[in-house]
Amino acid sequence: MALQNQKNNLVAKMSSKLKNNQLLAAELLASGMKAKHVTQKLNIRCETLSRWKSKDEFVGAINKSSESIKLFIKKYNVQKSFVNLTEMMN
Repeated sequence: MALQNQKNNLVAKMSSKLKNNQLLAAELLASGMKAKHVTQKLNIRCETLSRWKSKDEFVGAINKSSESIKLFIKKYNVQKSFVNLTEMMN
């Protein structure tokens, strides 16, 4: 429950200029999912994701999500092999 509250707080701090699917794309990219799979999962064009990635605000959302993941790993001592599950699923 505390982890979900932390995640909600992080998302709330992100600019309201980003839409939900952009925030989700940022989280998926930060988790290690390949861009091709992100576009398929969200049913968006590669060009759309590329355009988002050129925007500072979107890059900032990716960075914030990455930091959140790193903090989670550090706090809960998640092993690297578990984190690499995302790579195996791609």
